[in-house]
Amino acid sequence: MKGDLNNLKKLHDQVLQTHEEIDSNLQDFFDCQDEVNRIKKEMGECELPVNIAVRKNELQSYEEKLERISEEFSDLKKAD
Repeated sequence: MKGDLNNLKKLHDQVLQTHEEIDSNLQDFFDCQDEVNRIKKEMGECELPVNIAVRKNELQSYEEKLERISEEFSDLKKAD
């Protein structure tokens, strides 16, 4: 009977230790997750898919402006 109580006490202690380790690991995980979310928020449009889409739109806009300027320049050359 006393041996059973000692075994139960050891098992209880092991369960408590494992529980504390799991809690510690979970806390580390949540801290890391919070840090990742903070960094993502700071990055804003620096995330590659967003950044690529924004730059693509900018390039299209510049291309249209360049075409318009080239046409106007060509028209000016014809007028001379």
